[in-house]
Amino acid sequence: MEDLIKFGLRNPVRLEVTGDSDTFIDTKTNTENKTAAPSTLQNSFVVIPAAYKVQGLIEILKKNEEKKVLVFFSSRFSVIYFERVIKLMMGDKRKIINTHGKKFNRTKAIQEFSKSKNPIMLATDVAGRGLDLENVDIVIQFDLPKYSSWFVHRIGRAGRIGKAGASILLLTPEEEAYAEFLENHENIKLTKSDLLDCISDKDVEKTRNKIVKLASTEREFLELGTNAFVAMINAYLSHDCQIVCKVWDLDIGNLANAFGLVRMPKISEIKKVDISTFQRVDIETSSIPYKDAENEAVRQEKLANQEGRRPRFQTKGKRRKHRSDKESTQNIDGEENIEDETVKPQKQI
Repeated sequence: MEDLIKFGLRNPVRLEVTGDSDTFIDTKTNTENKTAAPSTLQNSFVVIPAAYKVQGLIEILKKNEEKKVLVFFSSRFSVIYFERVIKLMMGDKRKIINTHGKKFNRTKAIQEFSKSKNPIMLATDVAGRGLDLENVDIVIQFDLPKYSSWFVHRIGRAGRIGKAGASILLLTPEEEAYAEFLENHENIKLTKSDLLDCISDKDVEKTRNKIVKLASTEREFLELGTNAFVAMINAYLSHDCQIVCKVWDLDIGNLANAFGLVRMPKISEIKKVDISTFQRVDIETSSIPYKDAENEAVRQEKLANQEGRRPRFQTKGKRRKHRSDKESTQNIDGEENIEDETVKPQKQI
């Protein structure tokens, strides 16, 4: 994968999004295009256990440390969270461009990506639209796109103007049928790769422990991870290939382990899913402070005001139903304190 295979350029296709439509149009013929992958692009997918998924992303980035990389996630929460995770595991040697940060500027981001030697840009499908990036060497898809047609849009960022490029799709064993789904519905042929066959259980556990250690000491990071995980599940429930990739078939427990969660969030849509593989961390989450002193002071004041009260939404008898029961982010499993609730994702993208 480090030495990309070079192909001859034949009629490269440029894709554009028309208005608010999800249909991608070949600007040369102005017709709906079903074979839009650039001829210079090497398409592949890797199949790794759910517990290995985050370590798999880190390994690909390390193996391609001299490349310009674009990574797609299903939500802005994952973009924000994995910026922290990548820096935690790889340090500050590479420029990481977060397309959903508070200070994000589209023009500046494009310029930074262009000028940097080996940047890593983290994006969603929404933020990725309109980013006219040049010289993208590798596109990594950490999450499935909402629509299979968006897969074409994602991979079209690499291998442009006759230059060699690669796209790598991360799949768990439960998702492997998605590769065939793409071939049947989008006429995109992906080659199965053994790129990550060298990952060991030791490496996976080392990464998880580092993430858990930070989440156990910094509440902001704890909440970021939980929100990213919940948003990923929400996005999965809305993609267009439910026939081959259902959320109930996923190894939810090990996906949570990969994210480095210390508690499994209560998500109504997966109440009946087996999460026995999840490794709950033995820590009182209500004791984890915010790094920001002002936020922590507010939290402590709320905790003091709650002393001696029954948990919120709790009556003397049967628990009263509440609107929040229908939301995706609930209080963290096993903890009754309100401060163990995570920040509720506002809108999926």
